[in-house]
Amino acid sequence: MGGNQQSVTLVVNRTMYVINETAENTRQFDAIEAIWKDNPEIPWTKVNIGPMLEKGLSLCN
Repeated sequence: MGGNQQSVTLVVNRTMYVINETAENTRQFDAIEAIWKDNPEIPWTKVNIGPMLEKGLSLCN
């Protein structure tokens, strides 16, 4: 990725959460960890949000 990355966020119940580091660096949104689902198949891990990040980035183009 180039230096012109877009912020990717997710809105849940009127709260905006960061999906990528660019959004996190703005310090304007809540941390995704508050709502990030545990992975039921692999203990101590979270579900993959990569597809959500990819979709969000695709909307920026």
